[in-house]
Amino acid sequence: MGPILLPALVSLSVAESQRGGALGLISALGLVVAIVVQPAAGAWSDTHVTRWGRRRPYLVGGTLFDVIFLLAMAFSGNYVMLVVAYILLQTSSNIAHGPYQGYIPDLVPEAKRGAVTGVKQLLEIIGISSLR
Repeated sequence: MGPILLPALVSLSVAESQRGGALGLISALGLVVAIVVQPAAGAWSDTHVTRWGRRRPYLVGGTLFDVIFLLAMAFSGNYVMLVVAYILLQTSSNIAHGPYQGYIPDLVPEAKRGAVTGVKQLLEIIGISSLR
């Protein structure tokens, strides 16, 4: 999102002379949201059990809202709407990502966590690099 899509959307929304500042502002706001929301969602999912389990409702809900807010970003007509959609996307994405981080400790025996985490990270890197 950061190095590819966000600069392109910002360049469609603001004048060339304002692109750097506009991209910096939207990126900074997104990072602040991530710093606050992800640990809060992870902690919340640690203590609240639903009939779907502790993590799954956050993963499903966050992902569904991700789709909605990605579409909102794609169809935002101006910079303000882009910022609002991006902040909402960061919120929903981090609501899913915080509990996602808790899956390995929940599902994998302690002796195997290092190996499983390494495989998870490798697969994430492969997925990210295949997008470029």
